[in-house]
Amino acid sequence: MQKNDIGKLIVIDGCPINCAEKTMLDSGIGDYVHINATDFGIVKGKTPVTDDKVDEIMNYIRNL
Repeated sequence: MQKNDIGKLIVIDGCPINCAEKTMLDSGIGDYVHINATDFGIVKGKTPVTDDKVDEIMNYIRNL
């Protein structure tokens, strides 16, 4: 697979600390779309994973 075959790179963080995004930036990778689960009302360690939440986030990603 070549780089241009990948499409959009989606980086999802689970809390406001944004560790995944910081890892991308520290690695010199800047061409991505950043999503934070907190923007969808998810609180790390407290919000149960439901099909509805997964579908909400997946639909958001599909519409980017």
